[in-house]
Amino acid sequence: MDLKQFGLYFAELREKSGYESQRQLSIVSGVSNGTIARIEDGTQKPKPSTLKKLSKHLKNVTYKELMEAAGYIESNSDPEEEYDFRKDESISREAKELIEQLLSLPYEKQKELADMALTIAEGIKAKEKKK
Repeated sequence: MDLKQFGLYFAELREKSGYESQRQLSIVSGVSNGTIARIEDGTQKPKPSTLKKLSKHLKNVTYKELMEAAGYIESNSDPEEEYDFRKDESISREAKELIEQLLSLPYEKQKELADMALTIAEGIKAKEKKK
């Protein structure tokens, strides 16, 4: 399935899930309206993390099915095992290097840093909403 086909498929899923507008899905999922619009237009391949967020709000489709349709995994595989960030072209080289460094740390340190990153991200989102 190419990006245009995936976009049409995704738009149909959104509508069948009861979201009349992209904005409605954006509000409940936390995924920006612009990102949803670009996915539906077929101009942006959704990241696995975006598909995971969206799958929680779409009816009759699983995260695995979205990952398959977007071309990330084969139909008989587990999305949690199959996805390899190193092969994801939407992630910059610098980000991949940072992820590698984080994964080399002990688990407790990884968890601590992940919690800090979430706190920072929430602060950034709060600032954006005030704009």
